[in-house]
Amino acid sequence: MTISTDLLADRADLIAPLTRLMEREWADWYGTGQASARHDLEQRSVRDRLPLGIVAHLDGGLAGTCALTETSGELVTDRRPWIGGLLVDPACRRRGVARSLLNRAIVEARKLGFGRLFALSAHARHLFEAEDWQLIETITLDGEPHGIYMVETA
Repeated sequence: MTISTDLLADRADLIAPLTRLMEREWADWYGTGQASARHDLEQRSVRDRLPLGIVAHLDGGLAGTCALTETSGELVTDRRPWIGGLLVDPACRRRGVARSLLNRAIVEARKLGFGRLFALSAHARHLFEAEDWQLIETITLDGEPHGIYMVETA
């Protein structure tokens, strides 16, 4: 089993399959017309600024994506950058794909000059804790507790 990562900017051929994955897995957001997965992915197809897209491959096949973003949804804060859109294809889960995406995101944040990277999550607590991200705050969004996690990039 081999996991590799690339910048989305180097894999424009993956925008269409990533669009389908995002629309399928996040139908409540992308399937309602509130947002466009293709537009979000096209904005992330850069190398030297935010938002910066990252893709993962498992044994050569598309496995997942994430991005370094300026903000975390509607959360108002001075903290930046954030992990956004962390998504692993259900067929590829529990194989280290999310870990590989997080590790590549740390490298890319460092290259962009950021000393810290943040994440907001209601359901991936075990992933962030296993990867030594620090829980720095717990907030309630839409009646559900969310952890704000931080990792040093240096």
